[in-house]
Amino acid sequence: MQLDSEDIDVLTYGLMLEIDSCEEFIRCWDYKGNENNEDVVDEKKRLKKAKKLLDLLCGNHYYIIINSQ
Repeated sequence: MQLDSEDIDVLTYGLMLEIDSCEEFIRCWDYKGNENNEDVVDEKKRLKKAKKLLDLLCGNHYYIIINSQ
């Protein structure tokens, strides 16, 4: 499947929303004594994965833009 620029924009926006949601959850629930809570740990994993995917997607988007010129 070939992604066009609009597809990448939609995916990027979705990942940015996911990152914001994870960061908000962590801000509210990650405090001393609660840092090992299963939900907090899971949210940190989701945040890390979303950031990694966003980095990959943006890197590929940059590559696509450069090579399409």
